[in-house]
Amino acid sequence: MVANDATVQAVTVPRLGLTAANFWSSGSITVPGSERTLSVSGPAAVVVRHRNDELVIGVADPSRTQETVTVEYEHYTDGIVSTDSAVGVTQFRPGVTMEVAVGGTRGATHSATFDAPVTELSPRADTFVRDGSYSGDNYGSWSSLVVKGGPTGYSRESYLAFDLASVAGEVQEAVLDVYGAVTDDNGGASVDCTVAAVDDDSWTEDGLTWDTKPDLGSSLGSLTVTRERRWWREDVTEFVQTAASGDGIASVALRQPNDERYASFDSREADENPPSLRVTTSRPDTTALTPTADTFVRDGSYSGDNYGSWSSLVVKNAATDYSRQGYLTFDLSALSGSIDEAVLYLYGAVTDDSGGDAVDCAINAVGDDSWTESGLTWDTKPDLGSALGSVTVTRTPQWWTVDVTEFVQSEAGGDGVVSLAVQQPQSGLYTDFNSRDADEKVPTLRVQTS
Repeated sequence: MVANDATVQAVTVPRLGLTAANFWSSGSITVPGSERTLSVSGPAAVVVRHRNDELVIGVADPSRTQETVTVEYEHYTDGIVSTDSAVGVTQFRPGVTMEVAVGGTRGATHSATFDAPVTELSPRADTFVRDGSYSGDNYGSWSSLVVKGGPTGYSRESYLAFDLASVAGEVQEAVLDVYGAVTDDNGGASVDCTVAAVDDDSWTEDGLTWDTKPDLGSSLGSLTVTRERRWWREDVTEFVQTAASGDGIASVALRQPNDERYASFDSREADENPPSLRVTTSRPDTTALTPTADTFVRDGSYSGDNYGSWSSLVVKNAATDYSRQGYLTFDLSALSGSIDEAVLYLYGAVTDDSGGDAVDCAINAVGDDSWTESGLTWDTKPDLGSALGSVTVTRTPQWWTVDVTEFVQSEAGGDGVVSLAVQQPQSGLYTDFNSRDADEKVPTLRVQTS
């Protein structure tokens, strides 16, 4: 149980990557262990599920009283896989922000799926040590990891080591999961167990004793363990990031700095619920390319003007003097391997003053890559090629994505430069996308290779 009050009722099942919350008003919860915050702008039912390298967030408004609900979740994602038509993603990293149009949908659930690669590591070694007359004994074959403070002869500390060699991509988050409970015969409902860094990774499971244990480093966090046998989680991201860039081994210890209550966690030798380190990464096979040039052009009496220094790409299909088209170029020379997928990301919204809430914007191939950002005008713009896809842009500023894989594959086999145009096939509305000169959320071509 995460929360049970007048604002929100919420539960989490860490091993399933599942959190579910009913918010009766605007509010937030902190998911235990991960310290991730999930917040909403108003009444909403929210289900978050992390499974198979994907994060899915579902949102509904059972109260049927709102037009829009904003949901924020502090979880790194590496891209947008799919969204329902009612969901607008305004941010997908370092955390997720969604604008969900729940009005008129009769309490239906609307969801978005994000790319969030996770590697679950089992310890390469784990054991505990005991002081006093037991200081030379080894407990590496035990199916439990015991932790206890106290006088000489009763203190135990547990050690775990994880090999990061199989982790591909840059570490964005790392969470330690251990399963156990307080089992002390002398009473007491709970105990604080500190998770500490261990810099010396040379210890072995069958050789470690109290006499030979490495020094403990800084505290990475603390678990308040109760008598309920369950999963306990602690965020150890910064330490694992450091270890990944070092020797590739992350060793941690569990100890009780102040209390004297016997706590037992399952070790890797247990029949079930062994410890794990869940590492979320960016995809090593995905490259995010920003434009080498982007601009828009305008017709009529503005047909000789250049807008290459603007922080926006304006698109509109209208009468003479009012039509605009956007152009972008991407250099593929940094890519290696074959291209499996290429998706264009544009951030923007309809900003037209004359009314209308949505407009179709098409992405077209451009075969002529000779244009320049500072030189392109309506008079000199290249011809448009075939339409590669389209998006229905609304007044909610958000990320819009179009799959352009086949065209990018063909250009990679040619001159290695991709030029695209953004235009409105039908009479449209003033639509404003961020250009590469914007302060944030610039256009991106995300290319996955193998």
